[in-house]
Amino acid sequence: MNQELIHKYLKGETSSLENQEILNWVETSPENRKEFLRYRRLYDTAIWNETGQLSDNIKKKTVQTVPFIRKWMQIAAIIAIIISGTVFIQQRIFNAEKVLNHPLTVKTNAGERSTVLLPDGTEVTLNSKSNIRFDCNYKGGERIVYLEGEGYFNVYPDKKHPFKVKTNMIEVECLGTKFNVKAYEKDEQISVVLAEGSVRIKSDESNVILTPNTCLTYDKDTRYITQSKVNSDDYTHWIKGEVCYNNQKLKDIAEDLSRNFNVNIIIDSKDIENERFTGYLGNTTLKNVLNVLTIASSIEYKFENDTVIYLYNSKKRSYSN
Repeated sequence: MNQELIHKYLKGETSSLENQEILNWVETSPENRKEFLRYRRLYDTAIWNETGQLSDNIKKKTVQTVPFIRKWMQIAAIIAIIISGTVFIQQRIFNAEKVLNHPLTVKTNAGERSTVLLPDGTEVTLNSKSNIRFDCNYKGGERIVYLEGEGYFNVYPDKKHPFKVKTNMIEVECLGTKFNVKAYEKDEQISVVLAEGSVRIKSDESNVILTPNTCLTYDKDTRYITQSKVNSDDYTHWIKGEVCYNNQKLKDIAEDLSRNFNVNIIIDSKDIENERFTGYLGNTTLKNVLNVLTIASSIEYKFENDTVIYLYNSKKRSYSN
């Protein structure tokens, strides 16, 4: 891999195609992953400033990876001597150590998606308006990530250090696998879809082990868990920016569209909130999605402005008029 491209990626200056090229290279072999993390450690000694904050360039690009901490201080000390041996570099290292003892957070805004490489090599793709929080040094022997929103996890195998994703109501534990967790605060349910491997889902009431191509749904109000066999690929189209619905309620679709297209969709007729839709639309526009909804039902839509859209029952509206 071109060292200049890796350096450009670490600075947050690469395009989406270049980001994918880097990630594909990292996933090709364990040796490539180790080489990338070595570059990551070297680069991280230079991005921390004296106030203990990430540089502005890194904060703007949530696709960046985060520091890998194993034997971090020993490595940092060696690098400090190699680079210049100055007190200035040593001060940066000292401040970085203080900051990295605290949890780090990666966030996405509305209409954004982001891929992050965690300190252990686990790859996480975040959907719009989501965030993950984690400790760089994984205290206590467990790799714990706190999720709000939706994320797809490709977990790096490490049997000695279990990997756990915690939401506000359930916990997902695995050793090495691929799975999707959707846990937005506004949603009525939390869902976990397993693509590969095995995961254990824990809540105050249940302890369930999932098998591949299974969707577990946790109802926040009743706290009931249901399972169904699915095609896991149908639940990860969002990673590529594609639109796909699997027997979803209109109110949930409206919430997804609002997050993914950075708009505010308001359902003006309560009687259509629970209408369900299934279909794959691919990589499309918001207007195309709305047009398909109108063709498949009695739903109509109206733009109030560029960011506010109303959905209503056309039959009721025409009857009342």
